[in-house]
Amino acid sequence: MNDRALEEILVGEEFQDDEIDLRQVFFTILKYKWSIIALAITVSVLTALWAYSLVPIYRGTASLLIEAEESKIISIEEVYGLPGDSWEYYETQIHILKSRTLASKVFDVLNLEKHAEFLPSTKPKSRFPSFNIMGWIKKWIKDLLPDDSSEEGMLEEHKPRVPMDANTRKNILVSGLMGRLDIKLLGDTQIITLSYDSEYPDLAASVPNALAEAYINSFLEADIEKTQKATSWITGRTSELRKKFEESERQLQAFIEEENMVDVDSVNSLATKELGILSSGLVEARRQRSEAQALYQQVKSIRDGNSIEQLESLPAVLNHPLISSSYATRAQAQRKVSELSKRYGPKHPKMIAATAELNTSESHLRKQIDNIVKSVAKDYEIARAKESHLNQAMNKTKNQVRDSSKMSYKLAALQREVETDRQLYEVFLTRFKETAATSDLQPVNARIVDAAIVPLSPYKPNRKRMVQIALMLSLMLGVGLALLIEYLDNTFKDSGTLEEKLKLPVLGVLPKLKVWGNNRSAMHLFIKDYKSGFAESVRTIRTGIMLSNIDIEEKVIVVTSSVPGEGKSLVSSNIAAAVAQMKKTLLIDADMRKPVVAESYNLGKEAKGLSELVAMNAKLSDCIHKTDIKLLDILPSGEVPPNPLELLASKRFKRVIEELKKHYEYIIIDSAPVVAVSDPRILATIADGVVFVVQADETTYQLAKRGIKKLLDLDAHIIGTVLNQVSPGKKSKYGDYDSNYYSYYGYS
Repeated sequence: MNDRALEEILVGEEFQDDEIDLRQVFFTILKYKWSIIALAITVSVLTALWAYSLVPIYRGTASLLIEAEESKIISIEEVYGLPGDSWEYYETQIHILKSRTLASKVFDVLNLEKHAEFLPSTKPKSRFPSFNIMGWIKKWIKDLLPDDSSEEGMLEEHKPRVPMDANTRKNILVSGLMGRLDIKLLGDTQIITLSYDSEYPDLAASVPNALAEAYINSFLEADIEKTQKATSWITGRTSELRKKFEESERQLQAFIEEENMVDVDSVNSLATKELGILSSGLVEARRQRSEAQALYQQVKSIRDGNSIEQLESLPAVLNHPLISSSYATRAQAQRKVSELSKRYGPKHPKMIAATAELNTSESHLRKQIDNIVKSVAKDYEIARAKESHLNQAMNKTKNQVRDSSKMSYKLAALQREVETDRQLYEVFLTRFKETAATSDLQPVNARIVDAAIVPLSPYKPNRKRMVQIALMLSLMLGVGLALLIEYLDNTFKDSGTLEEKLKLPVLGVLPKLKVWGNNRSAMHLFIKDYKSGFAESVRTIRTGIMLSNIDIEEKVIVVTSSVPGEGKSLVSSNIAAAVAQMKKTLLIDADMRKPVVAESYNLGKEAKGLSELVAMNAKLSDCIHKTDIKLLDILPSGEVPPNPLELLASKRFKRVIEELKKHYEYIIIDSAPVVAVSDPRILATIADGVVFVVQADETTYQLAKRGIKKLLDLDAHIIGTVLNQVSPGKKSKYGDYDSNYYSYYGYS
């Protein structure tokens, strides 16, 4: 992976893990285990002391069976609408049991006003007075306050109080009694449990029993009052219904007498039958009148035209018996005339007689036709008169039926009213007799199943359970706080985290030194104790540096960090000493803002160094200083220039480095912090590699990332990182030991 790709990964990375590492959680708990245990023990002990300082509370419980469907002796539920077996009913009974009225009755029955429970001066003290933690805290706060700080409290204490009347005091005590009651329905049953918590066992049993008795008595009293009210109401209502029944009967009788009604049903039946007959006759009369009218209109129109032939062709004329005989007579006369006309002349006597006979038959036929025409007109008038008569009879009969129906409806209404009033009167009369007969016998819908007994052991506090819960919660709190502290701590703890977050190889891990305060001595620790774990860690770093860019013979290595105080000078000095065991090495102090190399090697402040060499104020031989290590030379910073950045960015400085590379195989440059100043960025452009130092438990992810980004912006080659000041024995989340694994090979 090249440096640009590394820069893109580093810049785009978010220092948050989406997955929970259970091993890291386990190691975090191990890290803070003694703190977690101490917190758990402390909380448990304090909880135990507080629990044993509490006054024991006893609970007495009574069971009360409430039957939703009571055995009703009188059926009066229609009057009051008694509830059935429902959840609302039992909720109502529970609220009644919790009412102030019943609590006040219990208070009076047991004479609790004089009981020690309700006398503050006689309340029992703790069984373990020495464990009264709250008393200790109050006393401690009182001792801390100055004498005049409690002046207001003293004035309040001695301020005269307004006298409390008996009713107010009783209401307060009854409220306290109600607050200690616990009333609830037992599962899917009809049993309600009554519980009372008290500091006195005898009172814990007395209150539930007294409350159950008070509830049953109140129910009986309510039933008696309800029955009395019902009896009074039924009596008045029965009297009203009796009067109304008598009045409705009187109105019915008066109506029958006024209308002279005997049998309304038979009258209605006869009128209905007559109406049917008239209706059928009227239909037939209308049919006959219609036929007569049509024939009359036809005959009248033909007669007005004086056409005897058309009259003769009418069906009514042709089908008439008289007309048929007249036609036969005329036909016979015509046949006779026809026969005689063949023999005789018109003046022959026989011919004259036959002609006269024909004329007579035709005259008789016309007369018959006239009679028939007259009879058609007469039939039409008769049909009209018959239709009119039936129509009048029909209307009259309809009026009679209508009047009869009206009387029938009114009679039926009066009869229904009489029947309804009679039924209501009989029902209420029966209820009245039943109520009067059973008014002294009252049902009970509740009874005590189990009376409360004096408890032998306290109900609360459950001291063992309290301590167990406190122990569990404190352990959970301790673990949570440890994980929170570890989560909020965004510093580097081990090499695995360093490599994971910065995406750079870790050259080595340096343990935390006891001589860290004496920085000058620690810079030579590799030489003084070459068998220590610190020395072995430095050798590991040396190996990583020498294997990087293995094809380059002369290597310029810049050692820097994010901010001051991370140990870059210590690392660069010890790395230079380690490399000098194998290669000719030069250590350059390029941190001209705060140089420490010259002082650590006892060269003095006047020693010439890098600034004089670059400014050509001194020769190379005057600026290079030998050390006790054969292959190690040092080039101190020299006199601090007014602007170190200009000096390091000059072409002369680059020529100096090129010249030094001819004499040394490795050049180790101790640089200033990269986040604080820009000097390391200039040095990184001419170096073959950069070693980035990170201090464990101090340097944050964001700060190290910022320093790395500044170097990558210049395409600097970062060889790797060094994790400095790691606590001995610290185990990483990857399961390895970062500083003490060298002891296996004798480096301890």
